[in-house]
Amino acid sequence: MFKIGLRSICISRASLSKSSIRNFSAHIGSKLEGKVALITGAASGIGKETAKKFINNGAKVVIADIQTQLGQETATELGAHACFISCDVSKESDIAHAVDYAVSKYGQLDIMFNNAGIACHTPPTIVDLDLAAFDRVMSINVRGVVAGIKHASRVMIPQGRGSILCTSSITGVLGGLAQHTYSISKSTVIGVMKSAAAELCRYGIRINCISPFAIPTQFVIDEMREYFPGVEDQGLAKMIHDNGVLAGAICEPQDIANAALYLSSDDAKYKHPHWSLAAIKSALITTSTTLDRAERPLKAQQYSESGTASLVHATPFDFDAAANCWFSVLTSSTGSTSRYSLTSQRLFSTSRRPTYFLTSIVKSSKDPIQNQNPKKKLPRKTPGKFSTESEAITQKFPGRSRDESPLSNADDRSSRKKAGRSQSTSLRSSGVQRKGNKGVLFDSKDQQVETGHLQDAAFLNAVVKVYCTHTAPDYSLPWQKQRQYQSTGSAFMIGDGKLLTNAHCVEHDTQVKVKKRGDDTKYVAKVLAKGVECDIALLSIESKEFWKGAEPLQLGRLPRLQDAVTVVGYPLGGDTISVTKGVVSRIEVTSYAHGSSELLGIQIDAAINPGNSGGPAFNDRGECIGVAFQVYRSDEAENIGYVIPTTVVSHFLEDYERNGKYTGFPSLGVLLQKLENPALRACLNVPSNEGVLVRKVEPTSDASNVLKKGDVIVSFDDVRVGSEGTVPFQTTERIAFRFLISQKFAGDVAELGIIRGGQFMKVKAVMKPRVHLVPYHIEGGQPSYLIVAGLVFTPLSEPLIEEECEDTIGLKLLTKARYSLARFKGEQIVILSQVLANEVNIGYEDLSNEQVLKLNGTWIRNIHHLAHLVDSCKDKYLVFEFEDNILVVLEREAALAASGCILKDYGIPSERSSDLSEPYVDSIGHVKTIDQYESVDCAVSNSEIGYDGLLWGE
Repeated sequence: MFKIGLRSICISRASLSKSSIRNFSAHIGSKLEGKVALITGAASGIGKETAKKFINNGAKVVIADIQTQLGQETATELGAHACFISCDVSKESDIAHAVDYAVSKYGQLDIMFNNAGIACHTPPTIVDLDLAAFDRVMSINVRGVVAGIKHASRVMIPQGRGSILCTSSITGVLGGLAQHTYSISKSTVIGVMKSAAAELCRYGIRINCISPFAIPTQFVIDEMREYFPGVEDQGLAKMIHDNGVLAGAICEPQDIANAALYLSSDDAKYKHPHWSLAAIKSALITTSTTLDRAERPLKAQQYSESGTASLVHATPFDFDAAANCWFSVLTSSTGSTSRYSLTSQRLFSTSRRPTYFLTSIVKSSKDPIQNQNPKKKLPRKTPGKFSTESEAITQKFPGRSRDESPLSNADDRSSRKKAGRSQSTSLRSSGVQRKGNKGVLFDSKDQQVETGHLQDAAFLNAVVKVYCTHTAPDYSLPWQKQRQYQSTGSAFMIGDGKLLTNAHCVEHDTQVKVKKRGDDTKYVAKVLAKGVECDIALLSIESKEFWKGAEPLQLGRLPRLQDAVTVVGYPLGGDTISVTKGVVSRIEVTSYAHGSSELLGIQIDAAINPGNSGGPAFNDRGECIGVAFQVYRSDEAENIGYVIPTTVVSHFLEDYERNGKYTGFPSLGVLLQKLENPALRACLNVPSNEGVLVRKVEPTSDASNVLKKGDVIVSFDDVRVGSEGTVPFQTTERIAFRFLISQKFAGDVAELGIIRGGQFMKVKAVMKPRVHLVPYHIEGGQPSYLIVAGLVFTPLSEPLIEEECEDTIGLKLLTKARYSLARFKGEQIVILSQVLANEVNIGYEDLSNEQVLKLNGTWIRNIHHLAHLVDSCKDKYLVFEFEDNILVVLEREAALAASGCILKDYGIPSERSSDLSEPYVDSIGHVKTIDQYESVDCAVSNSEIGYDGLLWGE
């Protein structure tokens, strides 16, 4: 299998051998191969870096954190080997649940890293100590660790093995470096570790403690701002680094991760503090030794294992003067009011006595970290259209009504999105490559490319040209196909013999070929999966010749606004590779033209032309940030292109890897109304400015079992939902509520906080793909049909509406197609498409595009059900009842006898499509007869009625 990192770590060529660079199937390491780890506080900082390191070395990681949004993003970033569970470590039940979740998901728990912790803002003196704040810090920093050890041991003791890690601090080893509350909590952690170690060693369970020096994580920077207001973050980080004890080196989160990896692996199989406290609680700063006043030198003790450590002479430290807080407040010598200043001196005051710290000197490759970007809303009422870019030349179909938002391919073939019927959205992610991946790791050394020379970068060789021959179905004559046509597009290599392109580039494909840059040979490709909603397709090429010297691309993280972006592909105007440049304009939930769905998208101002579709977009470091796929066309705007972000790409890849096929994005299946009006909120007993009102629930969704009309959804997986239907996104922005659903996979469970009748409660709903009464795309490509005595029946679909033209379909059918919901899974609107004239159907020849409701009094559920009713009918007559009380009666035996002649006269190979030859299976059973289902009409959505107060909770 393969895995592409959404926010991948950069690997320098110096840190990997040539053979390992070209072996995409292997993890960066394999020290934890087959192991399962639970890390608390892993949404950011040290925990996140450790999670990355563990996954890179073959482990599966459960991220437990109280920061739900950030934790989900981190799990998405790290990929399929990472998952997230919300956890407040101050609650033992949460920790117990997290441990049980890890075991239930992966069948074992090998590593428990109790990393979660908080700082405190109590007065620095013991006299003024705030005991309430003290209790809060101890409940998290200490009680949370104890609970983690307790419940991890519950699982590990029967296994007879396991490794438990705890994060302490240098402040827990040396007094006077921080406020009393924090120092005491971290010192207690070390004591807890020692106590537990004496017992757990009898069961083969190792327990160790890591006590880091100050690291400029966000946690530490936020603390320092309290004492150095006005100092930039870089200055605060420099203050920390300047106080380091090892010349030329700085302590970073990945150094802690290296230590955690070492202590969790078999390299440290005999590292246990019960027998060797002197062997430290970690390979990083864990123990300090103060020389006596004679300042005798202390010999360094070296360790040869991974995570080597040595005693290093530190700057002399005055312990008497260190009674103040670690982040010292500098005051004037005159005793005037305290003022804060940044100096070039070290953080700690100094005196005659030197101090030695045991310090790790492990160096690891660094992962340049980008901040994700806030997203802005795209203007909605703009007279333009989205276009998916491809080179195909196809038939033009007439347009839709003016109330719709026109979406079409660049080849002018309609691919319109009906407003208000956006398809279900969903999201999750990846991280580093997974075991079994074959291919080439992208070299970070080559990534550092000046934007102006990007077209000369070697990794552009991973971009290929796609040649596709399309043969689309003829929806009006469903037994045959249309004339074939050709198109070209772009694709790029992702390793394991796979390429990515757009789904619309290979739609209705009969043959797909690709050609590498600078090559004159075309290689046949196979389409493995198509994600219609996300407009992504996965290709494979078996030819070994094609992959010689190839270096697949690595997916990066979301870019920042105004980041430089370069689009690469093979557009019209030439046969060689083309490079266009621009910047990131916005990142938000975007309409996808091909899939008639709404997912996260990146808007850029770089030119995307026909043929660019499927090509990668790079940032200025050469990382792939997404896939070019559509443009916005309008007389009032220009150079507005769209890129599918790596979050969506990774969701598609993981979906395929989990299921062996593309299953789609799930949906919550509710129609919502914003609650911006205070009177409306008061009427619904909503106490604060939050929540969205449930107006309708799709009968086919699992939410129909737990939600009711009139409920107010105030949270989704513990993320608060605002009154505008938005949720927090990144640090300062908000994004549409459906973005949270876009992170789910089919089958995932979402916990909804709702207010019903003024009472708050929590319910759970299973995420399922949305069931469309009138589908936008036909699975399998060829539509179903049934011919009975010349009467051609077929399900109503969007492609059929486009082909037949709206005027011939009729207003009633169009209304149902736009506004009706499926009442049960498998329901279809079956229509009489046309009548093939014959003497057996005299008088019915002019009937076309009429919905058939019943056959011999039985309601018709779908086309397969109709075929079953015809086949099982023993009555003398076949009585078809249509909309508007139209009645068609045929003599059954005469109709069956005439079928063969009709098929021969019209050159039709079969009276029914192949799928209707399969035995019919009752999809809804006998719980309800079909006429007992109430008619469910879907209210129009935002763009259809021009009201921004309604939205789908996709």
